[in-house]
Order: sequence, then structure tokens, then C-alpha cells
Amino acid sequence: KDNKAHFPLDVATLEKIQDGKISYEVKGNQIFVTVTDRYLDSHIHVLSHEGISQEEALKILSRKKHQLENIFTVARVIDGETLELENGEQVKLIGIDCPEADTDEGKKAKEFVKGLAEGKNVHLKFDIQQSDEDGKLLAYVYVKSQLIDWVKTSDEEWVHDTTEYEYFLNKRIIEQGYAAPITIPPNTKYADLFEKLYQEARENAVVSERSESNHKRGLWKEDR
Repeated sequence: KDNKAHFPLDVATLEKIQDGKISYEVKGNQIFVTVTDRYLDSHIHVLSHEGISQEEALKILSRKKHQLENIFTVARVIDGETLELENGEQVKLIGIDCPEADTDEGKKAKEFVKGLAEGKNVHLKFDIQQSDEDGKLLAYVYVKSQLIDWVKTSDEEWVHDTTEYEYFLNKRIIEQGYAAPITIPPNTKYADLFEKLYQEARENAVVSERSESNHKRGLWKEDR
């Protein structure tokens, strides 16, 4: 295939793409979109966005790119184990069992998860079963974040250096002591890890002859 050929692509056709990956680049008043299908065959397109602004077309492109990569924005945290995405879908965190939302512990867990995920872009990864009987997505959730640091250039100037990374939300909730693990087959990929982290969060107290230090975390801090 000639990857240098520029094929026309309109917004309506773009919206119908259901698999593969897309990337894009803006050059002046033109938007070049590379579409790579499941067979790793790529074509470069010039996006036609007649009737809408370039800014609106770029928003559609960004949304479609995220959809194809299972990246979504968290609109709100419903409780410590359930998220609602910007598109209205709800996500149940696999392996997470938080206290009931109307209890003090449940409210603490919800606030902890809100601080980590609400308003953030998240990458959803799935196990064998991808949704429950209520239609909620069952997922391992990775929150996209950035690490910003100062670095010195060869010209002895200090500039910002931004590193993008993802952190594993399911794992962090358990290791920080805001949930117990729950294993519901067939989604058992991280069952052993979650159990190990739970035991560490709940039971790891360090006691010496000279002082007593409580290293329990989250909801288990007061569980002596």
C-alpha cells in the first residue's frame, strides 16, 4: 500500500470507524488523519469538515481516537468502585469491594477515588467478561497523568520536561486501604496481587521495643 497517498475522509465516515487506530496532524487549514486498521495497514487521509469549524473537527477526532484506544473521561465517581464516563456509561472496577456508599467508610472511599479519577482521562482494559448483568463495563482502569520536572538543556537553560504515564486505579485503591479485594470469575487476572496488597494495607504494623508505628493505610488506620 502507498502510505503517502492522501485519501479523502469526511466526518460522518470517521464516526463510523469501529476498530484500528488513528493519529492526526494539523498543517495550516488541513487535517491529515492516519488510519491504521486491525491488519496494521495504514492510509493517510485529508479530513473534510464542511459545515463545521476545524476546532469542532479536532474535537471529534480526539473523541474518536480515545474511543478506539478505550480512553474516556470520568464525568463523576458514583462510589468507591463505580465510575461514570462522559458518554454516560458506568464502569465497575474489577476486584474492588468498597464499603456501602452511605456509610462513613464508603464516603471516605468515594472521596479518595474522586481525588484520583474524577475529571481525568482513563484507559480501560478488560478481562474475560467485559460487562455485568446490569450493563456496567467491568474494567481495570488506568488513570492518565503527567509528571512535570525541570531539566537543564545543553545551553544551560532550565525548561519543563513532561512525562506522561498511567497509574493502575484498582491497585491503588486497595494498596492505600480503601477497599477489600473481591474475586468474581472469570475476571481473576489480578486476584492474587489484590489479595497481597490488601493484607499489606490492613495488617502491616511495625512494632519495636522503643516505639510503635502504625503503617496501616486508608480505612484500616484505626483497626488496631
